[in-house]
Amino acid sequence: MKKALKILLIVDACVAAAFLIGYEIREVLLLMPFSKDFSFELTWNIFFMECKLPALL
Repeated sequence: MKKALKILLIVDACVAAAFLIGYEIREVLLLMPFSKDFSFELTWNIFFMECKLPALL
């Protein structure tokens, strides 16, 4: 049981790190002039959720 909890904690930390890195990349991209419109937000959200969804399952 302890080993399973340890593995789950490691997986959870990895998923959290992936989301944090993705969020930081998004914030940097939003500072650039080409990313001020709605299409960037929509494209980013679709791409980000498609990439991270399998990790959540």
